[in-house]
Amino acid sequence: MPILAAAKASAIPASRSSATLFWLVVLYLFFEFGRPQEILPAIGTLHLPGLLTALLTLALCGFNRLSFSDTPTRLFAGLLALMALHIPIALNNYWALQTARTMLGTFIAYLAVIAYADSLRRIATLVTAWLGIHVYLAIFGIVNEGRGVGGFLSDDNDFAMILDMVFPFAFFLALADRRRLHRVAYCALMLLFTVAAVLTHSRGGFLALAGTALYCWLRSPAKALSAALLGLSVLFIAYVAPSTYWARIQTIQDGTQDATGEDRVYEWRIGWRMFLDNPIMGVGQGNFPFEFRRYEVASGFPEGLHGRSRAGRAAHSMYFTLLPELGLFGTTLWLLILYHFFRDTRLSRLLIRRARGAPPAGRSVPLSIPRSTRGPSEREKAFHLTLAFEASAVASLISGLFISVLYYPSLWLLVGFAVALRKAVARTCENDPSPY
Repeated sequence: MPILAAAKASAIPASRSSATLFWLVVLYLFFEFGRPQEILPAIGTLHLPGLLTALLTLALCGFNRLSFSDTPTRLFAGLLALMALHIPIALNNYWALQTARTMLGTFIAYLAVIAYADSLRRIATLVTAWLGIHVYLAIFGIVNEGRGVGGFLSDDNDFAMILDMVFPFAFFLALADRRRLHRVAYCALMLLFTVAAVLTHSRGGFLALAGTALYCWLRSPAKALSAALLGLSVLFIAYVAPSTYWARIQTIQDGTQDATGEDRVYEWRIGWRMFLDNPIMGVGQGNFPFEFRRYEVASGFPEGLHGRSRAGRAAHSMYFTLLPELGLFGTTLWLLILYHFFRDTRLSRLLIRRARGAPPAGRSVPLSIPRSTRGPSEREKAFHLTLAFEASAVASLISGLFISVLYYPSLWLLVGFAVALRKAVARTCENDPSPY
């Protein structure tokens, strides 16, 4: 099959001398998501995230690991090129530059993940570290009654999204590992992330968690066990969630009648007008808040909504950030990146099935797991990780309906995880003597 041959051809041999640089990637993730610099100001003065990004850049260039062979990478680079074009022509050049710099840093981390998470074992280690970072975040959120650690995780809705995104990792690893103690541990992590998300009182977080749980069940190869695990989470929420949480969730049915919903719809309406006036390239990254007033007046709201302008505020939607700021050109690139993300996860599963002699077609075909006290094989774990990646992306996409998370690193790095896993799976299956 040509598409599988292409997946194998793009895989490069794993480097034996890159262990230190791999741990540099893990350290970057800890500072980017764990954000100890927000808690200990002394660490913040060292500017360690920027230093780590610089070191990763030097490593990628100096050790000849910089590769643009993968389609998502080229699309990501194209998006950065569009942002570079916006810098001199955007209304607010400073914010266009700062947003582009943020995305460039994420792109470097994305490239480093692909370059140094170059084996199934390293990807498993990366996912373990990823879970560990989020355990720390969840505990921090519980101790601080739903408040995020800081930076882009300060807002309760943003913090809820990141917890929803990590939930599928614990869920699918619980399915993959039949060792009783390990399965109990993963179930405990599911409940930990759920409690932390509940304490944010985020309505968007609730919808994203519900949608993600449904996706997990639909994509699971073990429906009965999955239903039991998800049912346990539901019962746990019902037991631990305070009455204030349910009162907050019930306001979802008010729709646009409450102040928050009315504000969002108003901002989206102005954002749509902004997009229609700049349909090809948009107004530039980071410029929605600064262009808003002009389009607010042009849309017939010189006094704003209820006598108050909403200029200077974010779009409160990933999609109404994407369309007005990056136009159809940027939106097309973003959609293609998503398409290739799901394509990469599917390719990984196909390669694993073919290596095991299982039928390659049909998502309902389960991967057999040996009944033993031993843990899952690297391939079996990789199979379930592809499903976790997809469900995690679904959590981000649902959350993005209500919050401006386009330039957050979470989804972009998830794309890097999927590319790295596909390359590692292709390399492993290529070296396997079993038939395809």
